Amino acid sequence: MWDYKRRQLQGLTSDVCGKYCWLFALYMDRGYTAQQFVALFAGRGNANRQVERMVAAEFWADLPRGGWGQ
Repeated sequence: MWDYKRRQLQGLTSDVCGKYCWLFALYMDRGYTAQQFVALFAGRGNANRQVERMVAAEFWADLPRGGWGQ
Protein backbone atom coordinates (compact mmCIF):
# COMPACT_ATOMS: atom_id res chain seq x y z
CA MET A 1 0.00 0.00 0.00
CA TRP A 2 1.33 3.43 -0.92
CA ASP A 3 0.82 6.59 1.05
CA TYR A 4 1.69 10.22 0.60
CA LYS A 5 4.97 11.19 2.19
CA ARG A 6 4.75 12.98 5.47
CA ARG A 7 8.40 13.97 5.81
CA GLN A 8 10.29 16.06 3.28
CA LEU A 9 13.89 14.94 3.02
CA GLN A 10 15.26 17.43 0.52
CA GLY A 11 14.47 20.92 -0.64
CA LEU A 12 13.43 22.00 -4.11
CA THR A 13 16.98 23.04 -5.00
CA SER A 14 18.72 19.95 -3.63
CA ASP A 15 21.76 18.79 -5.60
CA VAL A 16 21.94 15.37 -3.94
CA CYS A 17 18.84 13.78 -5.54
CA GLY A 18 20.90 11.09 -7.27
CA LYS A 19 22.59 10.21 -3.99
CA TYR A 20 19.21 9.66 -2.35
CA CYS A 21 18.41 7.29 -5.25
CA TRP A 22 21.68 5.34 -4.79
CA LEU A 23 21.07 4.96 -1.09
CA PHE A 24 17.43 4.02 -1.56
CA ALA A 25 18.35 1.25 -4.02
CA LEU A 26 21.10 0.00 -1.70
CA TYR A 27 18.83 -0.11 1.33
CA MET A 28 16.00 -1.75 -0.62
CA ASP A 29 18.48 -4.44 -1.67
CA ARG A 30 19.34 -4.93 1.99
CA GLY A 31 15.68 -5.58 2.78
CA TYR A 32 14.61 -2.21 4.18
CA THR A 33 11.11 -0.93 3.48
CA ALA A 34 10.59 2.58 2.15
CA GLN A 35 9.31 3.64 5.57
CA GLN A 36 12.42 2.23 7.28
CA PHE A 37 14.63 4.13 4.84
CA VAL A 38 12.87 7.43 5.53
CA ALA A 39 13.05 6.75 9.26
CA LEU A 40 16.87 6.80 9.00
CA PHE A 41 16.51 10.58 8.61
CA ALA A 42 13.96 11.19 11.37
CA GLY A 43 14.86 14.05 13.65
CA ARG A 44 17.86 15.10 11.57
CA GLY A 45 18.43 18.78 11.00
CA ASN A 46 19.94 18.46 7.54
CA ALA A 47 19.09 15.26 5.67
CA ASN A 48 21.12 16.36 2.62
CA ARG A 49 24.29 16.54 4.68
CA GLN A 50 23.50 13.15 6.20
CA VAL A 51 23.02 11.65 2.72
CA GLU A 52 26.40 13.04 1.63
CA ARG A 53 28.09 11.32 4.60
CA MET A 54 26.21 8.05 4.09
CA VAL A 55 27.09 7.87 0.38
CA ALA A 56 30.74 8.57 1.13
CA ALA A 57 30.81 5.84 3.77
CA GLU A 58 29.01 3.28 1.57
CA PHE A 59 30.56 3.91 -1.82
CA TRP A 60 33.92 5.60 -1.40
CA ALA A 61 35.31 4.31 1.88
CA ASP A 62 37.49 1.71 0.15
CA LEU A 63 38.87 3.91 -2.63
CA PRO A 64 42.62 4.49 -2.73
CA ARG A 65 43.75 7.89 -1.50
CA GLY A 66 44.02 9.39 -5.02
CA GLY A 67 40.56 8.22 -6.16
CA TRP A 68 39.79 5.91 -9.06
CA GLY A 69 42.65 4.32 -10.97
CA GLN A 70 45.31 4.79 -8.28
